[in-house]
Amino acid sequence: MSEKIRSFLKGREKIVLPYLLAVVLSTSCFAVFGVPVLSVYNFASMLICAFIFILCGYAGKNHRKGSLYVTLFLLMDIFLMVQMIRGGRGDFIQWFFLAGDNVETVSSFYIILLMAFPVFFGFTVYYFTVVIYRMHFLTLASIVPCVIYIKTFEEISNVYLIAAAVLNLLIFIRHSYIKGGKRIRYEGARSGAGALMLYIIV
Repeated sequence: MSEKIRSFLKGREKIVLPYLLAVVLSTSCFAVFGVPVLSVYNFASMLICAFIFILCGYAGKNHRKGSLYVTLFLLMDIFLMVQMIRGGRGDFIQWFFLAGDNVETVSSFYIILLMAFPVFFGFTVYYFTVVIYRMHFLTLASIVPCVIYIKTFEEISNVYLIAAAVLNLLIFIRHSYIKGGKRIRYEGARSGAGALMLYIIV
């Protein structure tokens, strides 16, 4: 069993940190709406993020088919999400910006969040860390939970903020040493420190 796990992880260790970051960002957004860490929705977020990373990895090796699959997945996800929001007759929008307060919560609202947060963070984190080296944009994407916290007047646990900041820093450092060069190492360390300070300020 251990040999199978090692063979599966071989060559994929570079996506472990980005995957963990995508999961942390997704679960931190769910936490704003009162979803506990150990829940079906967070487990589903982990599976969706894993699926997206696998899909993106396939697209990186098979550009034509992979791009088609990614496009179809996004179109289907957006279409279903829009249809479910319309079916809620505006209740979802009110529920979202009130962080679940004063609006009766239904399971479909959490399903909409599953179509939004894990998908967004999965593609965004993968794109900025694996396909194209754009660490500064990764930091901006990592601020999204903080923006939701501000908009909904809710508080995100410091555990999520610290975990996201540390993962950002580790990704910066790892990419800096993989790319090599003093300038890249300096830029990576500076970006990582900036991300950490930004989370502390927020």
